[in-house]
Amino acid sequence: MKNNNKYLPRTDNEKAIWLKNFTLKLAVHGEKVGILPDEILGTSNDAASFIYSIQMVENLKSSLAQNVAFKKLLGTGDGTDPLTYPQVTSVITRPSIAVKPGIFKRLAKLVQRIKFHPNYNESIGKDLGIIAPKATNKIGFKPKLNGGLDAGRPLIKWKKGQADSLDIYVDRNDGNGFIFLVNDYTPDYIDTNPIPDEKEMAIWAYKGIYRIKDEQVGEFSEIIKIAVTRQVAV
Repeated sequence: MKNNNKYLPRTDNEKAIWLKNFTLKLAVHGEKVGILPDEILGTSNDAASFIYSIQMVENLKSSLAQNVAFKKLLGTGDGTDPLTYPQVTSVITRPSIAVKPGIFKRLAKLVQRIKFHPNYNESIGKDLGIIAPKATNKIGFKPKLNGGLDAGRPLIKWKKGQADSLDIYVDRNDGNGFIFLVNDYTPDYIDTNPIPDEKEMAIWAYKGIYRIKDEQVGEFSEIIKIAVTRQVAV
């Protein structure tokens, strides 16, 4: 039988929140729905390991961004004061128990057992977070974009609503028309693309369409245009 795990969030950070709730509530409801103490402990160890892996990745991303920015400023920046080297990323505590691969495969089977247990009910399902959200009505989905500038860079403002993310397209008035720019999960978006060397000003156009999971839904937004000028270093 195919496992239905549509209750599981998509992003890693959302998965971490879900795992914390699930392990906490499994300790409350586990015995009632036939989950053994060793299984509850094993699920807790699985969750701790996955959350640790997320924290490791986020630390590396943060460290990389800081070091890239430092290298760029060191090489081509302005100013007379000495630079301070980026700080070492914070140390996180590694889980003491090693776990096997396939955390979410094990969880899917565990959830399936819980749902087939005679003591299972909707209240327990909601508390554990194992009931998939109701399908969203995708008809009429149309994002509304607003434009502005942030430190001279185009700022595309949008609201997430019931969508997961927004696909943004840009026309840089270079003869290529609209091309895909980015899939943005967190409003708002700053376009850091530089103006071509031969121009002092450019007018770029933007449009967007909502995305739920891996599918574009609804209609494209109205097109907005943002005037960008070359920033002079001071």
